Amino acid sequence: MFRIFSSRAGQSLGTLARLALFAVLAYWLAKSYGAGSGAGSAIVGKAAPAFAGHSLEGSEVSLVSLKGRVVVLDFWATWCPPCRKAIPRIQSLSKRFSDRPVTVLGINMDQGKSPEAIRQFLSENSIAFGQVLDGGPIAQKYGVQGIPCTVVIDKDGIVRQVHTGYSNDLEGVLADSVEKLL
Repeated sequence: MFRIFSSRAGQSLGTLARLALFAVLAYWLAKSYGAGSGAGSAIVGKAAPAFAGHSLEGSEVSLVSLKGRVVVLDFWATWCPPCRKAIPRIQSLSKRFSDRPVTVLGINMDQGKSPEAIRQFLSENSIAFGQVLDGGPIAQKYGVQGIPCTVVIDKDGIVRQVHTGYSNDLEGVLADSVEKLL
């Protein structure tokens, strides 16, 4: 039987294959869960997808009803550690712009969790900005592939920024974007 590669060459080839696989996996993870622009950035500069959903209180919330305001959508879930770190910064952003034409809206991605359990989490963490329950359709419209994912929409309904993941300067980055749109 012929040996095309020596055992040493075969080992090198195996190592190379493992490195390539690792690089692909690292790239995928960074795109899905890393901080910064994510898959949703394909919608930047385009009209924000229309949506309607229900708040924790049961009332309907729609993007159309927010026309003329800067809108910040925060896609998150209670089980997501980076979301738990980001949501206080989103609350701070909401408070900072509370007297301006800005709406900060959480899009909760918890599936199978009761509204009461989500309310309890929000209460325990002093989170007061509005929430919409989403089983996935809103997130799909926005191309969300990793959370937390924050989308900034201008007064005309155009997506101006998508930020995926957590970063220490999240509030500052989002505040700068919102301020420029006012």
